[in-house]
Parts: sequence; structure tokens; C-alpha cells
Amino acid sequence: MENLEKIEQYLDGEMNQEEIKAFEKEMGENADLAEEVSLMRLTRDAIKSAGIREIVTSHQQEYLSQRKPAARQISFNTRIIRIAASILVIFSFWGFYQIAQTNSESLRADYGISYRQPVLRSTEAEQKAFREQYKKGNFGQLLKDISTIKNPTAEQYFLTAMAAYELKDFNQSITLLKEASDVDSREIYENEISYYTGLSLIGQEKYKEAYDHLKAVKEDTENPYSKSISNGFLLKLRYLAFTKGD
Repeated sequence: MENLEKIEQYLDGEMNQEEIKAFEKEMGENADLAEEVSLMRLTRDAIKSAGIREIVTSHQQEYLSQRKPAARQISFNTRIIRIAASILVIFSFWGFYQIAQTNSESLRADYGISYRQPVLRSTEAEQKAFREQYKKGNFGQLLKDISTIKNPTAEQYFLTAMAAYELKDFNQSITLLKEASDVDSREIYENEISYYTGLSLIGQEKYKEAYDHLKAVKEDTENPYSKSISNGFLLKLRYLAFTKGD
């Protein structure tokens, strides 16, 4: 209930600047809350487009101007129930429509987060060169360079996996993420590997496997990427798995 009140205040412009900043920060950290806000906004737009608000207002005015005994009240309540039922039908249709428009590309575009490497210091020229290539977006070059290194580090494997992911070479990104995991003895990239393995599985259109994998990531509260996986995201994944027959 508290979330609903906050969402309504946010969408109705009833928050001051500090409250807006705090609420948007909370949305950035809570994917489910952001999903609720998005759904509420879409719902309001759907109602507005259908003219339902005007219909409800019209009935309210009719009732207030023609107050009658109890029989009239029953008639009015019946109309309101019918209107509410119509709204629920529109909500259901709109929600299904949004899910039905989902595909691998749109799901990754809407929910996937491109990896942004942290600022790290290194005295090894080879390590620094890999970071610079990734930072500049030279993804193809990284895929060439990895094959010339005798014993790549976890970071080099991981950055090259991210390069393959950005180039939508999901078979390669899965392979390189596994290589990164195998040599990542300190588990520095454990969380990232889990998350991007799931997104790469979506790219491969292995939706059931991606759903099981990312659901586990969401349930792992120690993984910071868990907050990036909303219930709406998982619902759309389940829909894709169902339509594909996984």
C-alpha cells in the first residue's frame, strides 16, 4: 500500500524535488518497483485512451444530480461494477499485449545492462591494453587478441566475453564466460558471469534455461545484479519459453 501511494504521488507530480530524487534512486536499485511504476503509467495511459475516466465521471455526475432511493443506488453500483470489470479486461489485455510483443532482442534491450568496467590500476601493459580496447568499443579486436595470448587472465576472458556479447555473438560469449569462470580462482567476476550467462542464453533463445538461470540470480540476494531482474522480466521469459515449447 505504501508503494502504491508513493507511485501515485510520483506520477501525479505531488512530490518535491528531494522526494523525486530519492524515489528515482530507489527505482534504480529496485527493479520490481520500477516495473510497478512502468505498469501504473501504462495502465493510466490505457484508461485515458479508452475514455474510461470520462465514463466513470459521467456516471458519478448522473448519480449526484439524480439522487433517488435505495433502488437507484443499486443501479449505480451495478454500473460501477460493470465499468470496473471493463477496466480489468483492458488491464488484462494490455498486460498480455505487452508480454506478447516480447522477443529476445526487445527483452535484452529493455532489461539487459551493458557492462561498464570499473576503473582499475594495473602495471601490466597487456592488461591495460585489453581494458583500453574494451573502453573504446574495439570489440572485434579483442576477439582477435584473445587467441594470441598463451594464458589469458579471468579479466581478459571476461572482457572478451562482453565484447562477444555486444557483437551479439552469444555462442562465443557463453564459451568465454565459462573460460573466465574456470580461471577466476578469486571469484572476482562471479556475479557478472552469472548475470551475463543468463542474458547470453536469452540471445541464444534458450528461454527455459535462461529463466531457470536468472531466477536463481534474482534469488541470490548477495548478487548485486539480482536487483536488475524484475518479476515482469521473468514473466516475459516464461512466456517466451512457453511459446517456443521449452
